Amino acid sequence: MRSVEAAPTNSRQDSSRKDADILDAADDILDQDDFDATIAELPDQDDTFSEITDGPGITYDTADGPWVMPEAYSQEKSQDTTEDTQESDIIRHSRTKLSKSQALRQWTSQKAFNRVSNVAILKGEVEHGIANIKGEYLSRKQKTEEKKLHKYQRKANSTMFEFRRAKFARKARWAKNRLNDTSTKLSRHNQIFGEVVAEENGNQIKKRGEEYQNHKKRHIERLRHLEEKRSKLLERRILANERKKLRGQKNKIKKEHMSNYQKDLRVQLKKDLDHRMKKIVDKIEKSDRRWNWLKDDNHTSEEASISALDQAVNQLSSEGNAQKSRVNEILPQLRDAVDDEIKKEQHK
Repeated sequence: MRSVEAAPTNSRQDSSRKDADILDAADDILDQDDFDATIAELPDQDDTFSEITDGPGITYDTADGPWVMPEAYSQEKSQDTTEDTQESDIIRHSRTKLSKSQALRQWTSQKAFNRVSNVAILKGEVEHGIANIKGEYLSRKQKTEEKKLHKYQRKANSTMFEFRRAKFARKARWAKNRLNDTSTKLSRHNQIFGEVVAEENGNQIKKRGEEYQNHKKRHIERLRHLEEKRSKLLERRILANERKKLRGQKNKIKKEHMSNYQKDLRVQLKKDLDHRMKKIVDKIEKSDRRWNWLKDDNHTSEEASISALDQAVNQLSSEGNAQKSRVNEILPQLRDAVDDEIKKEQHK
């Protein structure tokens, strides 16, 4: 049974005495037999009753005859519209069943009960709601009696006077008896309405279980989605690393290939130049040998020899100039060809 925590007690004696009076008055109405009998005797909502005003008070038709409410109760009734509407309904509903004293006691006890629990017993209220109100009240009363018992026991143990110790011990014994009585009523009440409460708790537990299962499903789905996303990112990262390695290897191979190509091209160009220079040197040596032969030859005519020498020199110089111009023409072409080949290899 759900219970409402009791409000903290006031330290002043007037408030404590006032709360104790209210609890005692409310305890009378909530006695098990009287309370159930009063609720069982309430008529249906469709029943109608007449009300006659006579003099300063209000007259009610009871089982013992007409009864006029005193002026004090009438004035107090007119001051508080909300509570008195509920109270007058209860009195009108029960006036054909209750005597004058019972009606007055019912009205007074109901007012005290409203001040304690702040919940009015309205007509047509279901039994479960009334049981909740009664359970809350009994729980409050049990906690209040426990506080009183501890307070009296503490005072009895702390005082130095024998008569005060006996006084507080007696009050503690009375509080313990009231506490036992309230605990018995509360246990009996919980036993009666325990099945309803157990059903409500079972429904709440079932609802919480369903919520937990839904939350668990959503959590598992989110974990699965995150795992898929993680695997995709990991795969992409592995592929990117592989591409980076392959690109590095390709650049390395390309650089080595270009280096080897340039080296081979330089070697071939050097061989070509050496071959051409050797040919030129051979021609020069041949010219020198010819010049020596002409110089050593026994020609009769000096002019013939001079003209031959001039002719040979002119021929050698013309051949040297031709070879030089040829080399000058070939070198730029070779350089351009080498540059073109290098650019083609780089673009590949």
